[in-house]
Amino acid sequence: MTWGGVLLTVYTAAAAHGLLEGFVAARAAAAQLPREIPPPATSYEAPFARPIVALEFTRRPAYAVVAQSGTAKTSDRVIHWVDVHMGPITWQIRDVAGLHSATELLHRAYLTAVAIFADGPAHADDPTDDHRLPA
Repeated sequence: MTWGGVLLTVYTAAAAHGLLEGFVAARAAAAQLPREIPPPATSYEAPFARPIVALEFTRRPAYAVVAQSGTAKTSDRVIHWVDVHMGPITWQIRDVAGLHSATELLHRAYLTAVAIFADGPAHADDPTDDHRLPA
């Protein structure tokens, strides 16, 4: 799956489950994130000239979610973000809209992985289901 400048290759339902679960876990740390940050100005680069990072997930990734904050570079304003550390990559979530769209994309990939990989039935407990969340 290609996601912006990232090419993700998932080889098992366990890997897809772990990816999705990491982003679902980030919801708890997203309380101070802004609702939506405006997208950057359009680039004049050709779409084929963008850098692409290729990641392969052959097994379930371990993850850690950390809420972060710091002073903006151009002002004294405090900004908030959430880091999702997954092995060699750290996903930086800057707004709630980005978290929702990332979770939606990974959820579609997870449902596909459960349907097509041999280990799918073992990972059919959807991380986005509310019954998994603490009361």
